[in-house]
Amino acid sequence: MRLTVGSLVEGTPLFEGIGKVLSISTVDQSATVGFFTSPLTPYDRKIEVKGNNLIGKSKLFEKTIVYVKLGPTRRWRMGFYDGERPNDKHLIYFSGGESDVFDIEDLFVPNLLNRFCFPVSRFLASQATSAYKHYFNRTNFIASYIAQRAACNSISSLSSSAVNLETHQLSVVLRVLKDSNQKYLLGDEVGLGKTIEAGFLIREHILEFKDDACVLIIAPTSLLNQWKEELTLKFHLEDVLGDEFDEDQKVFICDYLNLPLFDNSEKKPTMVVIDEGHNLSDLAWSIDGSTSYQRIVTYSAEARSTIILSGTPIAGNAKSFLAMLHCLNHENYKISEEGIDDFNKKVRERERFSGIYTAISPESDDFTLSGILEELESLNLGDKDLTSLIERLKPEIDYFNKEKDEDRRNSAIYELKKYFGEKYRLFQRFIRNRRGSKDSSIELLFPGLGDCALYKWESAKQLPSLDQQLDDYRDYLICEGYEQKLPNVITLLDALLDSPKSFSYELDKLIDTEDYQQFSETFSIMKESALVEQNNKDELTRNVLDKWLAKNIDGKVVIFCGNKASADNLYTFLQKYRDDVERHSPDSRPLFVADSLIKVLIADEKGEDGLNLQGTSRLAIHYSLPRSLVRIEQRIGRLNRYSATSKSMKPIENYVLVPSYENFIQNWALLLKDTVGVFDDTTASIQLVVEEAIKVEEAKLLTNGFGHLTWLRDKLGGEKGLIAKERKKVADQEVWNEMQIDLATTKKFAENIQNVDLNAESLHNSLQNWIKQSLKFGVTRNEDSSFVYQYRLGVTRLNIDDFLHHCILGMDFNSGLRNPSTKPMTPDREVTAKTGAYPLRYGQPFIDTIYNFTHASTLGLASSVIRQIQIKLGKPKTFLKLNWLVSCESSEGSVVEQRNLDSEFEPRLKTEWIDDCGKIVENEAILNLLEKPVRAINGENDNGYRDFEVLVTAEKDLWELFDSFCPKDEWCSVIENAITYRESEIIQSTLTKIEHLDLTNKLSVSLVSALSMTLVGK
Repeated sequence: MRLTVGSLVEGTPLFEGIGKVLSISTVDQSATVGFFTSPLTPYDRKIEVKGNNLIGKSKLFEKTIVYVKLGPTRRWRMGFYDGERPNDKHLIYFSGGESDVFDIEDLFVPNLLNRFCFPVSRFLASQATSAYKHYFNRTNFIASYIAQRAACNSISSLSSSAVNLETHQLSVVLRVLKDSNQKYLLGDEVGLGKTIEAGFLIREHILEFKDDACVLIIAPTSLLNQWKEELTLKFHLEDVLGDEFDEDQKVFICDYLNLPLFDNSEKKPTMVVIDEGHNLSDLAWSIDGSTSYQRIVTYSAEARSTIILSGTPIAGNAKSFLAMLHCLNHENYKISEEGIDDFNKKVRERERFSGIYTAISPESDDFTLSGILEELESLNLGDKDLTSLIERLKPEIDYFNKEKDEDRRNSAIYELKKYFGEKYRLFQRFIRNRRGSKDSSIELLFPGLGDCALYKWESAKQLPSLDQQLDDYRDYLICEGYEQKLPNVITLLDALLDSPKSFSYELDKLIDTEDYQQFSETFSIMKESALVEQNNKDELTRNVLDKWLAKNIDGKVVIFCGNKASADNLYTFLQKYRDDVERHSPDSRPLFVADSLIKVLIADEKGEDGLNLQGTSRLAIHYSLPRSLVRIEQRIGRLNRYSATSKSMKPIENYVLVPSYENFIQNWALLLKDTVGVFDDTTASIQLVVEEAIKVEEAKLLTNGFGHLTWLRDKLGGEKGLIAKERKKVADQEVWNEMQIDLATTKKFAENIQNVDLNAESLHNSLQNWIKQSLKFGVTRNEDSSFVYQYRLGVTRLNIDDFLHHCILGMDFNSGLRNPSTKPMTPDREVTAKTGAYPLRYGQPFIDTIYNFTHASTLGLASSVIRQIQIKLGKPKTFLKLNWLVSCESSEGSVVEQRNLDSEFEPRLKTEWIDDCGKIVENEAILNLLEKPVRAINGENDNGYRDFEVLVTAEKDLWELFDSFCPKDEWCSVIENAITYRESEIIQSTLTKIEHLDLTNKLSVSLVSALSMTLVGK
């Protein structure tokens, strides 16, 4: 295309958008290009560009906003490009259904030139206004968007996920996302929602980094499908999930041993999420798994964000914790014996430090605080900052200091506590929520634990129970000098805790060996007993199952077996009597979860981890009873999970199956039930310590007999027992692990988001009117109350290529690449949770794209109305309604900094009326008159006033009316001066308010839309 003066051109990468050729130099083979940034500056930012760097525009994208000069007054008018016409003409549509054809040289295309928004004052000053409805829709859209942004501190995933938000989960998300070093271990107890927390972080990462994002999720094989479901149903990430490696894929989900190879790819993980992170220990400390572990460590170190999930307590689990912490900070946490010693030393220090930390409190008296400071100094930590804080506090607790100040005292205590707590934690980025913690209402989000009952099966007639026979066999081995065979007693005991059939199977393996031939008669009797007890145990299971389901019509039951063979055996048995039984498979999601016809789920050990089996009424039958608190806790955690969105939840019941004779199994069940209390309350924080104590007594169990378990119950229980002591330690250390985000602040933050949910319909209307009426998206309402928004080529006032470039999620291309629609969306989070529709909120790429386009568009930027009132006025009087976006913005474009800025200073849309001198209108009578709804349709009379939109049309130019009392040049000067004056006032008053926050250099005040209203008397 041959360029001439007036041609429209593109010049990427020298400039963005469209410019206009102002002059051409044939000598230099270059052109001077200017840009339309406002009607007052139609040839702004002139630059010289070589001709070969310019591309002429022979036509524009349909519905591009353009400006032309009309009529003898040469006043500016906005229109929409509608394609080429004969004789090199171009059709432009205007408001009111008018249209005309123009040469391309007569068209001016607005260009932001990397500014945040167009200068509103200049469009209003030059009388280049839009229809009032577009101003109204634009302003309400921005107000709704900013209100939602303010509520969630610019954390997009919080508002755009289909998840109900709980305070303890929010506190985790806030802590991580407001930290520039996002390397965290999330250690919430089982069932508290670590996956939900990770889901928020994953979605936020993808929204932040868009096409540059690459998320690697590593999880046990049995949980891979569940991760896919969670990310799809709750976080709407199905568009970026894939089953196989793909360069365009953004989320990769794999197990520990089948990691994607990024070695030969430009794509590298920008975020690593490791679920059930304690499993890393098996790789880190073994030769076979070291290659996979080192790859995980490398990916974690290079990623911007690494999140590890594990509810494993610290105590007694050094290797597991080291394996996880090494992935987060491989320099400070070494995989070696030296690393273990150093880690255990830190754990011991933490127990001492936690007491100090707890005592550093304004409630402590000055004498106590003096002792604490002395203890801190005696630690000889060599920390100058700590010493400085100690010295700052000393005079404020000195008995003889008459100038002590209570405020200074409390401030010094707070600063010391905050510093000591953060600096000397075991790992600064370890976050743990637990049930029963101080100031926590977490328990209210769960069904809780109900009754626990022991049900007994009969042993073979005229024979002792199997565990008694096993104890007699153990005693015989000791008396006859066969101590070397005692370890097999533990193997047999564990098999018996699983089922009599498993016990019989282990006996068969021993009988086949030469060393045990002499015990064949004893083993035969045991096997005979096992056959009887197995049948009795299965019948007992059927009976208690039938009775409970008959009593609880809406209930469901999970039966936890030990090994696969036991679960298969029970499934085969129950299938004879019931057709509503399902055998759990780790490769698929149980039908039990959603199918009302499936009442019973039978699971082996693989079903104890990761499954979400909660529901209105649930019973756990412990068919087997492993010697592991962790496994019991994990089982209960499958049912006692987050259920705040469900109604009428009943506490989880537990049935434990034991033999009728009192021996090891029955005593073990009583220890779990009455001494440890695992069926009444969570034991997650003490389980490993208790297990270690039980493990220590295992040798005595073999030498002293199974009755030693009664002695162990006494040692663990009671006010002075190990369990009470460990719970006290947990309570003391809880403050040490507490979040550094104030709980009250987090609760307030949660309330703000909930308020957005309550006002969802109103906020939705504000969003939809702009999208539908002004931008001309098609809108279809579905039967489930969700909406689908469709781009209509040639109608929608937005460039399709720019639109799709930013919408990385939530689009449906079944209607074609050039006319795509969104996936179903709804403002109601409950509808979202039920139907899978996307939340129509801040953080949804569709809404974010519309918002960014809005600032890059002049549609609705400024509007003008004449209001004729039934009052005598000396002369027409003009007032301006200004809509200011007041916020603190990151100067470096840092998302982390922006989240922190929003929490310090809430962004807001400040709306005000000023007069033509820039002064705030405070007269109530005038304000009431100005705030009456605009009725800008043919000047209809309504409630004593008539409104007229001030626009340029083919028939009339209402701006000419202003020339009689305010000539064009004077109008321009008045508008610009009034707005400039008011802007400086707002900046000054806001700076005064935020000066103490040290945010003065971050303040941003932008006028996003304006309305002039001129009052004319009768």
